[in-house]
Amino acid sequence: MSYPKNYFEAICYKYISSQIDDEDMIYDAMCIALNSLTPRYYRDDRCLSRPSMRAYLEDMNHLAEQSSKIAIEFVKKNKRKPCI
Repeated sequence: MSYPKNYFEAICYKYISSQIDDEDMIYDAMCIALNSLTPRYYRDDRCLSRPSMRAYLEDMNHLAEQSSKIAIEFVKKNKRKPCI
């Protein structure tokens, strides 16, 4: 059974985890990046493989990378306080 997936999650994780080693900071940055992006859900990978989707996916990859960069800067400047 296939289920809806947010296209941006994997892209943000890949980019952010290549820039940060700390797992908590990775997930904090992902939350910030994903909250600034409009969710783009898809059900099946075949939907993304159509030639007509290529330019759209490139735009989405660029948006995810930009959002991730901003999130990384924010997380590095604002160290997380432990949750109580």
